[in-house]
Amino acid sequence: MANILVTSITKSFNRYANAIGGTAILNLASPKYTELKPLFDAQYVPEVHTDDAETIKRNSRNYLARSAKLNSNASAVVEYLHSWAQDLNSSVSQVYYPSVNPSTDNYRRFMHPKTSDFAPRYGYVFSIELNDLETARVFYNNLNVHKSATQFGLKLMQIQISVGLEDIGTLVEDFQVAVEAADKAKNTASE
Repeated sequence: MANILVTSITKSFNRYANAIGGTAILNLASPKYTELKPLFDAQYVPEVHTDDAETIKRNSRNYLARSAKLNSNASAVVEYLHSWAQDLNSSVSQVYYPSVNPSTDNYRRFMHPKTSDFAPRYGYVFSIELNDLETARVFYNNLNVHKSATQFGLKLMQIQISVGLEDIGTLVEDFQVAVEAADKAKNTASE
């Protein structure tokens, strides 16, 4: 059970990233709630500029449809990469995402119930681990997506990916190019 849920609403909720925002929600059912609430009240400053709030509200109008697309894209890319991870000759050694994790049932227990306008999924952020630093470098350099710093404690061979709203065929093709290049680097290194 989470004590506090912290989320960014800059990318998926806001869509255009032209206003920055986030949320922090304390869990009333948490045993730590009575300890965290006074700290939260003492430190939290509810600062949001009116223009930012209006921009985020306007940009979030089709959030559920975009969220469904983000979830669908992540799921498709995860399934594609997971198939590579099953091949012992592949440079992809592991995919980290609830649908391909032995503890999937733990995630399902806490998912929001399905509604008429939204089917719950596992989100659009996942990680993959490659065999070694060289194949991770080759994969990363050959992946045609926006990249950001890896300074947040990930293994050097692990790449965290946040998919977007791109066409899924194009997205999978981009991953195919990167996996094939990494596999080539792996096979060259083992010769």
